[in-house]
Amino acid sequence: MSTFRATAEATVTSATQRAARRRRRRAPDSRRLLGSLAAVAVGVSLLVGYVFACASATRHSYEQGRLRARLHQLQAERKHLEAQVAELKRIDRILYEAKRQGMQPRQELQYVALVPEPAKTRSFQHASARP
Repeated sequence: MSTFRATAEATVTSATQRAARRRRRRAPDSRRLLGSLAAVAVGVSLLVGYVFACASATRHSYEQGRLRARLHQLQAERKHLEAQVAELKRIDRILYEAKRQGMQPRQELQYVALVPEPAKTRSFQHASARP
């Protein structure tokens, strides 16, 4: 029996030692795995940030092109309106329109003087306390 006991103890001891060795081996593997996962997470977050930055730059580029086209359109419209205003301000056109509507040029200047009327005052009767 003592041989059996010694063999059983040796088996338990060797099994315990093997388990301890496995635990020792797993610890660096789990640390490596954690480090690898952290590196992958950092890499993925950098990649997502890069894609987001590129998408944002592309969106701003399209917006800039659209706004530039709108600016050119508004500048052309402004030039057209300025030409219309210049045409409408021409003196010969104004004289033509005035004659067409029956207006006549003035011969001499006449001034009209407006004299303000004196302010109306109300007269008050003094009230007395005696009847």
